[in-house]
Amino acid sequence: MTTSGTARGGAAQLNRGFGWLAALGVLLVIAGAVGLVYTGVATLTSMLLFGWLLLVGGVVGLLHAVQSRGTSFFWLGVIVAALNLAAGVVIISEPDTAATALTMFAALLFLTAGLFRLVGSVVVRGPSSAGRCCSAPSTCSSASWCWPPGRAAASTSSARSSRWPCSSTAWA
Repeated sequence: MTTSGTARGGAAQLNRGFGWLAALGVLLVIAGAVGLVYTGVATLTSMLLFGWLLLVGGVVGLLHAVQSRGTSFFWLGVIVAALNLAAGVVIISEPDTAATALTMFAALLFLTAGLFRLVGSVVVRGPSSAGRCCSAPSTCSSASWCWPPGRAAASTSSARSSRWPCSSTAWA
């Protein structure tokens, strides 16, 4: 077969798959628009999906640990699998609380990153310390957007409820 024949075959294969790719794109755009409109439902759905992923990962991890009996990995694999299973069960049973907890975890992550940048820039005082001092307050202010969810939501708008993940008006 010649080079042009191979190119035509590849183009035909690409054209055949393009319809499915376009259909997937349309489906994802619709799902994204629905997720933006119904934020509470999207949050709970993502928490349930995350919980099921943890459960499946825990089962697979446990099977892998059983297969590696007799190695030094066995107990570590069993512990990690048990933690995945436990976290999956907790997230599936309480998705709204899990969403709040993950939001607070993200807020703490932003807060500690900002504080470490501030302290590091004061201690090191290198040539880039001015840049670190300017970026640290923005990292800390990112944490204030979601910490604590109930109090922050109540202080910015009386329409927002303290049950943030279930409230579809929390992002409005």
